Amino acid sequence: MSRKMTIVQSLGRLLLTALLMVWSLGMTAQKVSVVTQKFKGGTVEEKPGQTEEKDGSVTVTLTVTPDPGYMISKDDIKVVETISADAETRADAEIKLGNPLPLEGDDPDDLTKERKYTVKVESPFGIYVKEANFKLKDAVQIEASVFSKTSEESTEQAAMFNPPTDLGLAEGLKAYMVVGVNTDKGKVELQEVKYLPKGLPLLLIADDPGEGFILEPKSDKTSEIKDADKASNLLRIGSETVQPKAFEDYIFYKGRFVMVDGGKLADGKMFLDLNQEQAAKTRGVLGIGGDDSGTTGIADVERAARSAHDTSWYTLDGRRLTTPPSRKGIYIRNGKKEVFK
Repeated sequence: MSRKMTIVQSLGRLLLTALLMVWSLGMTAQKVSVVTQKFKGGTVEEKPGQTEEKDGSVTVTLTVTPDPGYMISKDDIKVVETISADAETRADAEIKLGNPLPLEGDDPDDLTKERKYTVKVESPFGIYVKEANFKLKDAVQIEASVFSKTSEESTEQAAMFNPPTDLGLAEGLKAYMVVGVNTDKGKVELQEVKYLPKGLPLLLIADDPGEGFILEPKSDKTSEIKDADKASNLLRIGSETVQPKAFEDYIFYKGRFVMVDGGKLADGKMFLDLNQEQAAKTRGVLGIGGDDSGTTGIADVERAARSAHDTSWYTLDGRRLTTPPSRKGIYIRNGKKEVFK
């Protein structure tokens, strides 16, 4: 074989190898096309790897870029595999079993910075970033566990909260000061506020807290609450020197306010501070309900109608006893507190 023929054959093999490499890269790119998805608070861009594994899988790099003031962790991103590799149809494509796909890569110390994760696609189809939950850096999350359901018939729930900083309200959440007591109806009187001022204990009412609420920093456009209005709030924060008075003040328990009969409240816990005249007209339990203007639709706490001659015994949390008390303590009888010895 001539030297000229050998050179031609070598060049041919090199050309064929190059064509195969280009074809291979093209096939890889077709499997997972480049897509940039915009979410509230940031973007996620998908970029396919340059090599294909022997098992046919493709490694995809996700570039995560939070917007200024937002942050995100790997656990807040949900990636799923779809039947379609076409970027335009993946969002509506049928989702395969075995999702979500695990992301590889460590979270940085600063979750506000751009970073990259990788995900392995096992089959020659596509992936879709179904969720990317970017959060405000200075936001506060209220866990759903702090909420107490007030009625079996209602999904609305309530909680006490002391804002660590000025915060805005999440969707489906309202905040109230307790400004009085309606002793005839056995309920607290509420005044709605449009944001959560730092250090002002408030009652939160939620449509349905689900897994929790993310509260955003207060908007500059929200009007400030006047100090005179804040002073009308009867909710207090307990401390070493600030404690509820027995048989006069109330703590929040399972969706209602229950009279304190003694003991010491832990620092940071909140209570309802009543005066003697208000407390004397209550019966140990105060419900939460809307005012005539429909401040909140939360279900009223049912209280049995009791006449002035009702001689039944009741506990301070409103439970009716079927027999006279067998233990020492404070009870309600005929609308008055009685000490049973």
